[in-house]
Amino acid sequence: MEILKVEHKDYAEIVNLVADITVVDIEPFFTEQDIAQQEPAFAQFMAQSIEITFDESQFVALKITQAGQIIGFGAIRDGNYLTHLFIAKQHQEVGLGQKLLNTLISSSTSSEIKLRSSLNAVGFYQDYGFSILGPEARHNGIPFVPLALVR
Repeated sequence: MEILKVEHKDYAEIVNLVADITVVDIEPFFTEQDIAQQEPAFAQFMAQSIEITFDESQFVALKITQAGQIIGFGAIRDGNYLTHLFIAKQHQEVGLGQKLLNTLISSSTSSEIKLRSSLNAVGFYQDYGFSILGPEARHNGIPFVPLALVR
């Protein structure tokens, strides 16, 4: 298992990884109204949001690989906003998410890291030390909980 910087050639594999995780862990929390409000559709939104993480002037974007396959992806913007953290379903619950999160946070000197957590991941972030900043909310039909880690 290695944690490495993403490369442009990784884009399609990362989009597929995120899509697979989204179907199982994120989309079940969408209401019909959420889906109707999404513009663009969630899968397209995620593909676009992954693409911008390749801009090294704003993002540190990392992948976890095992046997040449990407099994995790994460990105932090401007050193203070976690935009993505995904671990392949069959590799969850073994500490890889925490390792990737540690590595991303270690790349930052910011005293506070914020994020919009998907509903299924709130407990993971709280276990890490993040605090809830407010109630569940929605942006463009995407439910989230705002969190922050003060260090």
